[in-house]
Amino acid sequence: MPAPNKTALERPDGLFDIITTGLAPRQRDLEILDLPRPALEAAAKLIDSVHEVLTRTGGTLVPGQNVGVPQSVEGHPEHRAVCALVHGIAGSDGRIRLVDILDRKSTPRWAISSVLLFRAKCRLAIGDARAADELRTALELFPGDPAAGPPIPVDVGDAGINWQNVECRQLLASLEQDDARRAALENETYTKFSWLAMETLGATAAELASLQSADVHALLTRIVTHNAATKAQPGPTPTLRILASPMWSSIDGATSVRRGSLVPASIAAYVLAPAGRATPWAVAASVDCVLRFAREPGRLVEIVNDARELFEGPEAPVLEEVGRRHPAALVASAVYTSALRLIAGGASEREVRVGLGLIDDAAASASLRGKLDRLEQSEANAQNTAIRGL
Repeated sequence: MPAPNKTALERPDGLFDIITTGLAPRQRDLEILDLPRPALEAAAKLIDSVHEVLTRTGGTLVPGQNVGVPQSVEGHPEHRAVCALVHGIAGSDGRIRLVDILDRKSTPRWAISSVLLFRAKCRLAIGDARAADELRTALELFPGDPAAGPPIPVDVGDAGINWQNVECRQLLASLEQDDARRAALENETYTKFSWLAMETLGATAAELASLQSADVHALLTRIVTHNAATKAQPGPTPTLRILASPMWSSIDGATSVRRGSLVPASIAAYVLAPAGRATPWAVAASVDCVLRFAREPGRLVEIVNDARELFEGPEAPVLEEVGRRHPAALVASAVYTSALRLIAGGASEREVRVGLGLIDDAAASASLRGKLDRLEQSEANAQNTAIRGL
């Protein structure tokens, strides 16, 4: 499908307007105004994509209409599709002006940044190091608004909407080779967007920063004691078990809950008695980890996400309410779950501390890596066996 003819017009203030010509009579021409130079290519691509969607669906964009532009990297499911959202209003000379879908009047910087995110994913798929440049341009164009709150509900299928450009931030942090710069970007992200910290870590950055050792220790001891009574139920196949997750999540910002887990029996054994009973040195190491990274949440995010991947599906039902939310409940329970997994893999106390990021020890790290390689292979085999049995 041929792209529409586009012209970028530079204005006296140094900004640019992009207009199309020749789309009539089947469609109305399009325009995007007030663009900085670095956004021109992505804005032009956004126009092309809107035109493509309208042509493919046989629609015509009219003032007051929204358009979603899904973008996916073909053949690379590891890169989640992203949907750029725009709104149409009456523009100049009969054209439709593409504007922000939220305020419905300004330059669609959110949508353009989502195009830049897609371009970055395309570059990553082919090993192009310029992916980070696309992400930096996106963040300069649209840093995101902390006051906007959590993501708005939009039905875009399996695609993401890159709400407030958070996905750009997260992807850029994952590409950062310098530990200090990566930590700074992660800290900025979780401090700036409280809803993201609450969703991911069960607490805001401010709450995490104010945690006290004795309080976290008492909380984790209570969590471990409570969880030790967990009984697994038979799953749909002989190799699967149903149990309450060892992690205490929050569903509403006020209540801690345990969600249902459907896991292979060998993985369930990590957290069931006797393995799941309180191990004083593992509790102490877990508390140290929570406090060590309370002001650098990137490591805690990694631990929580890894534990969730094992014990919580995205739509897992709530099996138990366990009381009022405590700011440390999710991170502490996730770190302890991670420690139990390391112990199940044969890790020593020192290796567990290395695995949690508390100490640097080259010999212990090398030893732990070998144990984790075997553990990960065992987990993959257990998952594959469970899947085949369904």
